[in-house]
Amino acid sequence: MRNYLSRRVYYQHEPVQIPGWHHLYNEDVTLAETLHEAGYLTALVADVPHLQRPGRNFHRGYYYYEWVRGQEVDYYAQAPRQRPDFLDLYPADYLKLMEPKRQFGREPKEGFGDFLNQYTANRKRWLKHGQSIVEQTSKNAIDWLKENHQQSPFFLHVEAFDPHEPWDPPQEFLEKYLKEPTAHSWPEPPYADVKVPEEGVQRLRANYAGEASSVDCWYGKILDTIGELGLLENSVVVFMSDHGALLNEQGQWVKGPERLRTQVTHIPLLVRMPGSQYAGKRVPGFVQIPDVFPTLVGRLNLKPPSRVTGEDVWPYVTGERTNRRDHIVSAYGYIASVRTPEWNYSAVWNKEKYTGQYKPQLYDRKNDPQELNSVADKHPSVVKDLHAKLERYIASGWEITRGSFNEKVG
Repeated sequence: MRNYLSRRVYYQHEPVQIPGWHHLYNEDVTLAETLHEAGYLTALVADVPHLQRPGRNFHRGYYYYEWVRGQEVDYYAQAPRQRPDFLDLYPADYLKLMEPKRQFGREPKEGFGDFLNQYTANRKRWLKHGQSIVEQTSKNAIDWLKENHQQSPFFLHVEAFDPHEPWDPPQEFLEKYLKEPTAHSWPEPPYADVKVPEEGVQRLRANYAGEASSVDCWYGKILDTIGELGLLENSVVVFMSDHGALLNEQGQWVKGPERLRTQVTHIPLLVRMPGSQYAGKRVPGFVQIPDVFPTLVGRLNLKPPSRVTGEDVWPYVTGERTNRRDHIVSAYGYIASVRTPEWNYSAVWNKEKYTGQYKPQLYDRKNDPQELNSVADKHPSVVKDLHAKLERYIASGWEITRGSFNEKVG
């Protein structure tokens, strides 16, 4: 006879509500847990607000973890009941246009003004500690390295939310891209499809570039510290990102299920091996985020757990094996993209739950590398073939994507 432990847990509300956006399953085995079991000292320094919410459990497997607070709508500072007018951030007519809308994935009751209210309260507080949150995160990571670098082997995971929006770079980085100040600071791009005036387009693009430069600067200081401590000859260093951002292409900004195009989905993956092995080598072919886990543990002579769906891509670098993938699938919400060397196709993968009006899109990567003009109506046979690949991929993953949240006792 089995007994089940029943518990009721009230998690802090997560504003993003889309498929896959949940805390870890009991069955999941993380990279940190894998390295922990192998005897590594594991540490996490992160400022991503979605990782920190109670009950998310993304710090599982780390001996040490540190949350740097204040990003976006993290409940870091007490937002005032009486909201400011935000006229230093946006023109009045734009604020009126945006107020009834919501940022992607957030509750309808949370309007644009509510978002700005929490953000500006947070910013006022974290500015007491530095010019940016990535500065604080990087300094904390550097301190950890200086204090613990001799405790080998170790795994340090540094995760920064920037250059995620809001885009509010320190002035020294903004000035690289915008010499003359605009009347408004435009920290948050719209997720809704709205027309942004030219002042906003100019400032948002400069803000994003400045934000990226700020991250480059501070991650550069982490890399400098790794070198100064003599760790480059016995360490694997991996740099990656989660997504890019649209900057008014097709009149759209940032990301979202309906925006699975190259500006959003083409991300960097840089790996530095001890002794600068294969330094500067670029490897063609498709690689996805799930490949990072098995590739990293493979360099450490470890095996990934069974639930890991990616593959070790390092043989592509050494020439032991060629990248034979003819397509990859990416999904965001209820829309997914099938990318091949020639095409990028996107469509709704779960029509039962998707509530929008998304028409399948197809981009000719050779003749339209920026993926600006859909040609789905001109190539019905290509659409049919790629949609079949999408359906097969979704069907193949149902079992591995299931899991449980509640513990069982027998």
